[in-house]
Amino acid sequence: MEKTKLYSLLLRVERISGWVLLPLIVVYFISGFAMAGDYGLNSAVSLRLAHNLHTILHVPLLIFFVLHAGPAVFFAVRRWRKSR
Repeated sequence: MEKTKLYSLLLRVERISGWVLLPLIVVYFISGFAMAGDYGLNSAVSLRLAHNLHTILHVPLLIFFVLHAGPAVFFAVRRWRKSR
């Protein structure tokens, strides 16, 4: 695989995983606040649903975070080496 194709693929993976992470993190925060009873979210989301969502989202958050952070760090190191 050529470097330009690899860089293009890594950039697409970084961007897509970032967009997938956005709603995942929002749902994760909402479920956490609902479990804690903060901001009145415990009346909007049941405790059982909030706990299930909070537990289920661990693995997808980890996977998409690695898919997002890995290429981002790669590109940052690449930019840093070019500037030296």
